[in-house]
Amino acid sequence: MIVKEAMKDGLTAATISMILKVAPEIYKAIDFLIKNGEIDVNRFKKNWIRGCNRCWRRFYQGGYGSSGYIILLQIWDARRKNEKLLQALSALQLC
Repeated sequence: MIVKEAMKDGLTAATISMILKVAPEIYKAIDFLIKNGEIDVNRFKKNWIRGCNRCWRRFYQGGYGSSGYIILLQIWDARRKNEKLLQALSALQLC
């Protein structure tokens, strides 16, 4: 579990680092295309807002679905532990 969390954190850090290094270059490229008239600014803004809204919606849906899945796993694990406890108690009663 610790190794899995460490790998996840490392991947997150690498992703953030990459985004911070690449984002200025993407910005420069988009700015260049807008200045040369190859990108319609209004269309770009519209698509940008739509894309951000979709990202937030997916983030919310993913987090919500993941938390539900984790809760179900915890319920299942608790149920299994309770079954083992009940088996042990019933074994004690037979003695």
